[in-house]
Amino acid sequence: MWLSDGRPALGRRSGDSPCEGDAGRPGQVGAFRDGPIRSSASFRLRQPEGVILLYRLRAPVGTRIHGVTQLPSVSAPLSIGTTEEGPSSTCKRTGETLICAVGEEWCPMPAGAWRVRLRKLAGPAGNVTLVFRVGTPPRAT
Repeated sequence: MWLSDGRPALGRRSGDSPCEGDAGRPGQVGAFRDGPIRSSASFRLRQPEGVILLYRLRAPVGTRIHGVTQLPSVSAPLSIGTTEEGPSSTCKRTGETLICAVGEEWCPMPAGAWRVRLRKLAGPAGNVTLVFRVGTPPRAT
């Protein structure tokens, strides 16, 4: 697992065993390179106070992944996957990559370490990236 700036995250990935770690500074993404077998990754993303601005998953076409992100004791588990997860979820294919996003309500959240768990259920080997960003909403113009 690595961060968007190429530094390794604290944590490991293996089979279906969860790992704990801290994927770094606010606004970074969690990512891992996965093989063609079932696996999972668990890590934490530190985020500032604010609203959820972006919740997006990127994986090779044909990969089935389900993920859950939660701020413990504050938020409900927020689901994301490579199949549409309800009315605010969209997936689109761009070349050999599937990009899925979930729109979340702009509810105020405190700063904290969000727990992330990604489970690969099937599909080819490749890079999997989760982008989760919390911050100040843009001003209306």
